[in-house]
Amino acid sequence: MEKTVHIVGKISKLLDRFAQFALIILMLLVVVNIVLRVVFGSPILGTYEITGFLFAIVISLAIGYCSFQDGHIKVEFLAERFPLKLQIVTEIILKIAALVFFTIATWAIWNYGIYLKNVGEVSPSAKIHFYYFVFIIAAGFAIFCIDLLIKLVVFIKDVPQKWSKGYW
Repeated sequence: MEKTVHIVGKISKLLDRFAQFALIILMLLVVVNIVLRVVFGSPILGTYEITGFLFAIVISLAIGYCSFQDGHIKVEFLAERFPLKLQIVTEIILKIAALVFFTIATWAIWNYGIYLKNVGEVSPSAKIHFYYFVFIIAAGFAIFCIDLLIKLVVFIKDVPQKWSKGYW
C-alpha cells in the first residue's frame, strides 16, 4: 500500500507541476493580450477560449495533489461533537460518497471527451479541439479518485486499531 501511495503522490505532484506551468502560461497570456490590445489595438485571437481551457487544466490537475496533501478545507465543527463511533461511520459514508461522485464525474468527463473527438468540435475563434482539454481534465480527476480510494482504504484499515485501543 505504501508503494501505491508513493506512486500516486509522485503522479499527483507531477500533474500539479503541469498545473503550475499552465497557470504561468495563463498569466502571461492575459498580460500579453492586454499589452497588445492597449498598445497595438490588436489582441490575441481566442484569448478568452484559451484562458478558459488553461484555467480548467489548472484546477483539474492541481486537485489531486491538494487532496494528496490534505490541503482541502474540512468543516468539522458539527461532526466533532458526535460520539467517536458515529464520527467514524460518518467519515466512511462521506468518503464513499465523494469517491462515487467523482468516479462518475470522471467517467462522464472522459465520455464527453470521446464524444467531442468523434464530432470534431472546435472552439469558435481559435479553432482548437475541445477534446484535448477534456481528456486532461478527466486525467486530473482520475488521479483525484485514486487518492480518494487510497484515503478510504487507509481509514478503514485504521478502524480496528481504534477499536483495540478502546476509542469506541
